[in-house]
Amino acid sequence: MREKLLRRGTGIAMLALSVLAGPGITSARAGDVTKVPVTDIVTGEVLGSARLLRTNSGLSVELVTGDLVSHDAYTMWWILSNADGSFQLVTNASGGLAGSDGRGNFASHVSVGELPPVDGLLTLTAVGDSFDDPYGVSVMIVVRSHGPVIPGKQFEQTHWFPGGCPPNDCEDVQQAFFPGR
Repeated sequence: MREKLLRRGTGIAMLALSVLAGPGITSARAGDVTKVPVTDIVTGEVLGSARLLRTNSGLSVELVTGDLVSHDAYTMWWILSNADGSFQLVTNASGGLAGSDGRGNFASHVSVGELPPVDGLLTLTAVGDSFDDPYGVSVMIVVRSHGPVIPGKQFEQTHWFPGGCPPNDCEDVQQAFFPGR
């Protein structure tokens, strides 16, 4: 079920975004692409950019950012909600290590369909029966720091919400917001 909902590989999302993200492509058949800044959660400083592709089959996002701590572990999270609150989903989107230059590249796809179970590790909130309105939901993408890699814990630090914390201090550090329609 989770595999059906989330495709964590960057290939599909990046290919879709690179093909469809050209200027002026907003038809219902091709999808709807929006680009927004990635900002520091505390200061609001622009640190990168994110592109969201909305299609009838789901959402794909690509986020490119800077000002990360070199080689530290990070996760990216989907926060999806509709206007009346009857649908909410907070789930892992992607994860990895920041580059030696402090840059991070993340991509993910979430498909329409049944919601994953809440487990406190990969999925934190799932309200509603299914995700069926990719054009109507508001989308917040959050980049979460998990600190320096702990030997033997890299998987948890790049996939799970509490991964590596403690002993590290985890915190949400960057965000991108795409309003619903």
